[in-house]
Amino acid sequence: MGKEKDYCGSCESAFCYFEGLKGKNSGLTKIMFVANRSDSRALSPEWGSSYMTALLASKTGKILTEILAYSCLSFEDIFLTNVYKCLLPDDREPRAQEYKNCRTVLEAQIAEFSPKKIVTLGQKAYCQLFPEESLKVLHRDAVGQMMSYHDTPTLVFLHPREVWYLPREEKNEKYSQIADFLRD
Repeated sequence: MGKEKDYCGSCESAFCYFEGLKGKNSGLTKIMFVANRSDSRALSPEWGSSYMTALLASKTGKILTEILAYSCLSFEDIFLTNVYKCLLPDDREPRAQEYKNCRTVLEAQIAEFSPKKIVTLGQKAYCQLFPEESLKVLHRDAVGQMMSYHDTPTLVFLHPREVWYLPREEKNEKYSQIADFLRD
């Protein structure tokens, strides 16, 4: 579903470049989810050194699975990518320049995939796709808003780990929000 390679070469300490998970039906739905970054669980022998296996075992993966099921979709129906494509030592957060290095890769992915709909997952994805807007409107205030990323309808959403802790009723409201956005 996705391609891994050692690194793209733009960031000195980065390793294990990962372009994302492009489901076999994503070309039909043209739905893209954009998250922040992966973490080193994808390298763990415990998870078979598989990004997908590690994702599905995580809270993030479990919530994404629920969101997709609520929308009558699966990972096979979407392109899930990250703003930052590589892993970093000790799972540290990318620095501003490292995000900048990856931004052109993300922009190229979006242009090539030509999505009909984009869902940003969390503050980092929102800030990277909407840098100017994010200086004016905080992520928490933008959640639930539909914006336009180069004429592509884009829903600003919470990171799945934030959804994890919501009461079931609030989770269902959030899931409905995404489902309604994806259906329109």
